[in-house]
Amino acid sequence: MSFAKNPKRTGHRKPAIPVPYVSTWSGEIRDDRDLQVDTLGISYLPPRPTDRDNRDVLWARYSSRPGRGRPDLGLVHPQRQRRAMELLLCQVSGKPADVDERGVLWLLEDRRDDWAEWPNGLETTHPPMSRAGVEPSLRWCPHLRRGAVTVRVAASVVTGVYGTLWSIDPRTRTTSSTAKSLTFDSPLLPWMQARQLVRTLHGCTIVNDEP
Repeated sequence: MSFAKNPKRTGHRKPAIPVPYVSTWSGEIRDDRDLQVDTLGISYLPPRPTDRDNRDVLWARYSSRPGRGRPDLGLVHPQRQRRAMELLLCQVSGKPADVDERGVLWLLEDRRDDWAEWPNGLETTHPPMSRAGVEPSLRWCPHLRRGAVTVRVAASVVTGVYGTLWSIDPRTRTTSSTAKSLTFDSPLLPWMQARQLVRTLHGCTIVNDEP
């Protein structure tokens, strides 16, 4: 786990805030200069071998300099989020998430009123957790302060991506974009500039006694 150091004020030091592994730092720059949008899809010209994943999805280009500058806790770094979701790493520490006989540990905003079997079938962009990552997340994440639950997930599947969906008017050649999630079978996927992987959770057990 890394920590953001707060400046001294009136001789007192504020407590360090844990910076999640998936957060972006100000020294990490998004680069869309080579992005091309046309009626067949989007691409970077010239392309790089790391632009697309093994499903041929185009990913947003970001430099990787964790610890450089100041952290932006509200902005997720695409490549680290993707790695955490693919390998089931803790979103706070970047180390393997906790797992027991009931499954992998997740920390979720409490939405049990959404449907009867929640969170079974939930699509999430949030990677799982280590036990050590739960307490600082509950303490510092403003979204979780409104209510959160720890969940054991027996099975989860990467089912899509969240990012910027581009479109182009074939008559005027003007482009537009919107934030959106797409499944891998969507016909719009060639115009998606992915920023986060999406996993769908199954076999969930709410375990609010952890950690």
